[in-house]
Amino acid sequence: MEQIFQIVIIVVFAALFTFSLVLGAYAGFSGIIIGIANTFDEDYRDNYDRFYNNKKEPAKVSWFFGPCMAIFPSIFQAVFGQIRKQVRVIVRIWKAAMRGFFLKKILFGPMGAILIAYQWPVGAILGSIWAILFSAIFFVFLIVFYLLFFPFWIVDRLFLLMRGYKNHCHNCNELSIVPQIQCPNCGKIHKHLAPNKYGIFHHMCICNCVLGSAYITGKAKYHAICPHCGEPFKTGATKPFTLQLIGGTSSGKTVYVASLFKELNIKGYSKRKVKVQADPASKFAINELDRIANGKSSPQATQGRDVTFYAQVIDMGKGKPPVKLEIIDIPGEMFAGETALQEGLHKMSQYKYADGFLFVVDPFADGDLINVKHDDGTIASPISPTEVLHNFDSYLIAQRFAKTGHIITKPLSVIVTKSDAPEIAKLLTLEMIQDEFKANKRRYDNSFDKCRDEMVKQLLVSLSLSDLVANIEARFKEAHFYLVSSIGHAPNKQGAYEPIQVLESASWIMEKTKPALFSRIIGKKS
Repeated sequence: MEQIFQIVIIVVFAALFTFSLVLGAYAGFSGIIIGIANTFDEDYRDNYDRFYNNKKEPAKVSWFFGPCMAIFPSIFQAVFGQIRKQVRVIVRIWKAAMRGFFLKKILFGPMGAILIAYQWPVGAILGSIWAILFSAIFFVFLIVFYLLFFPFWIVDRLFLLMRGYKNHCHNCNELSIVPQIQCPNCGKIHKHLAPNKYGIFHHMCICNCVLGSAYITGKAKYHAICPHCGEPFKTGATKPFTLQLIGGTSSGKTVYVASLFKELNIKGYSKRKVKVQADPASKFAINELDRIANGKSSPQATQGRDVTFYAQVIDMGKGKPPVKLEIIDIPGEMFAGETALQEGLHKMSQYKYADGFLFVVDPFADGDLINVKHDDGTIASPISPTEVLHNFDSYLIAQRFAKTGHIITKPLSVIVTKSDAPEIAKLLTLEMIQDEFKANKRRYDNSFDKCRDEMVKQLLVSLSLSDLVANIEARFKEAHFYLVSSIGHAPNKQGAYEPIQVLESASWIMEKTKPALFSRIIGKKS
């Protein structure tokens, strides 16, 4: 009898211990699930965002970069919470068993007490083991996650650099690689929509709208805003090709640009069947250039001191990102006297991202032709091209875009305009240059560019503009000289423009800096 009683005692204790082990394992496993789930709770997330985000960004902090950090205390809290619940249930059942007749108390009373005594230490130990084991595994997972985050961040930036995605603001002239993005659902401005603590692939706006945080996850489709001035960008992600015009008032910059866009359309887009559209912000200005180039309107002197952007978005085909061709015109007075270094400073920041410069030289603004009277409608610039170049160079140095004594590496196209005027035509024409090259190819190493450069420079020297030539050669690593007639006939003669050497003077910079764009719209060297 005594042996039977001992066996019963052992079996009861073993059964109760096994049951407590099962309950402890369940407490640990369910506690892990509940602890993780608690960090996804909306109220918890909102409290976390309010405390840590401080309303700097209208996006919810990514679970992996915020709430998941609370997962370890949350798991232990949930595990011990489950053990407390189990103990309360056991106590409730035990108390219920203790009520009633005496035999029931004798049978269930000791068993409940033993189970309660088991449950706290066994549940705590087993639940803690589960929680610690999962926490260790999860910690390793987080390390791997963060190690993978940084390569993705780098890949996203490399993608931007390789694709050449940049945004040029038409309002403040600043450059931005990562613009601000407006939520398409609520209109909130996301200042940091990129792989970061708000999400790697996506950000969730406070309105619960999911936004792609990288260009490969759809960021390019959103409405972008300049981070410097808050002005909306009119087009999506594009690769820019930017040419900056340099020249004094009435030097012929506007006429040149009108002719250039006409040449691009006739010899480029239409000929090669390239899809192109005006940037919405430049549509009116480009339409006016078209009217000027077709003789339907007369060019007006640039009013005020605001920079004018002429921009077209060019389809590069085959899934390639579009290119925005930008020509930036600064009013001529910005290159005169102290204005260039005072009021012009905040107007010319685009020089730092220009691919090349177009220097429009008016031969009637200085030198031997400065006092020539014109009967054909030609208007001479009141600013010497030598002064224009000096002030432009001084500006670059003042803004640290260039250094004194260091060569400027960006290409320069020197455009000697108004070459159709009789005073210039009797000294040099494109036909004269072509005849000289045909007769003396070896002298110019079979390079028409070299022949043309030498002869145009000789023209400028003969007109007492040798200082201008010397300064250009001293400051620029690579410069080509062009004899250009933007109109192709006398200014007072009616009719469409018939440009001479206009496209050539701009396309060589394109060929040098953006060969894919040159191949797309020009095809081959003229």
